[in-house]
This record gives sequence, structure tokens and C-alpha cells, in this order.
Amino acid sequence: MNNNDMLSIPRPDMKGQNIANSMPASPQTADGSLDQILTRIEKREIVAALHRADGQRTKAARMLGISRSRLYRRMEALGIDPRMVGTPEFT
Repeated sequence: MNNNDMLSIPRPDMKGQNIANSMPASPQTADGSLDQILTRIEKREIVAALHRADGQRTKAARMLGISRSRLYRRMEALGIDPRMVGTPEFT
């Protein structure tokens, strides 16, 4: 881990500096921004739950601990077509 990966906590002798001033300017990792990483993880988990639930969205939502309507909204936002689950694109 290098200094750009670490979050520094202000010391009393830093007079007026805060944590935000000591953070790297660009929060990028080798795999993309945090938002991109979280989106990929969310999509992967939803697709996996749909596989485990044999495409039954109500059951998949239950497995994920979210409401069926939230699952539908997240699937739409992430571009997950329930008819595509089980095809090579989502395996």
C-alpha cells in the first residue's frame, strides 16, 4: 500500500487541515472508480441470485433481502433482462 491508498487522520499539529485535504485527488483503482466497482458487484449478485432462484424474481429478491419492486428497479437500472439470465452473456 502506498501513501495515495491511505487515509490520513489530521494530527493536532496540522492546524486547520482535514481528512479531505489529505486524500488522493482521483479516487481510482486499477478496476475503475468505486461506483463502477459497486455497480459490477451489484449486477453480479443480482444475476447470481436469479440463477439460484431459477429465474424467479420474487425468490431472488428474498435471497438478496430486498423487496421485489426494488429488485425490478435495480434490474432495469443495471440493464439486466430476466429473459437473458442463463444465457452465455450472464453465465
